[in-house]
Amino acid sequence: MSDARRHVASCVEAIYRGLGESAPTFSHDAYVVCLFEAARTFGALAHDVRDAPVEPHPVILEIFARASDEPSGALSLYALSMVVGPRLLVTLADLADPAFSGVAEATRHQLMACARLTSHPEAIDDPGFAAAARDLVVLAEASGNAESFPLPH
Repeated sequence: MSDARRHVASCVEAIYRGLGESAPTFSHDAYVVCLFEAARTFGALAHDVRDAPVEPHPVILEIFARASDEPSGALSLYALSMVVGPRLLVTLADLADPAFSGVAEATRHQLMACARLTSHPEAIDDPGFAAAARDLVVLAEASGNAESFPLPH
C-alpha cells in the first residue's frame, strides 16, 4: 500500500471509529442519526481504501474523543463539519490522486448532510460550547494540522 493510500485510510478509519463509538451515546436523535450515517459512510470508505490494517490517525481520534464529551452530539457534528472534514478535503486535494475522488465526494456529501441538519439549529445555550469548539481547532492546529492532515514525513 502506498504512503498516500495508507495515510488516507488512516484518516477515514479514525473518522469511522471516532463517530462509530460515540454516535450511539448522544442524546439528540437527529444528531445521532446523522453521525451514525457518517460513521457508516467512513467505515465503508476505510474498507475500500485500505488493503491492509492501518492505525487510525491519532489526532482525528483525539478530536472526536474530546467532542464526545458533549452529550447531545452537537460538538461531534462541529468536529466533523468544521474541523476534520474540511482538513480531509484539503489533504485529498493536496494529494491530487484521482484514486481518492470517491473519498472526497463522500466527505463532501457528509459535510452537506451536517449543514442541512444544522441550518436551523436549536440554540446551544452553553457558554462552554464555544470554548470546547475552539479547543478542537487548537488541538488540530497545535498538532501540525492547521489546514490539512499532511502525509507524515
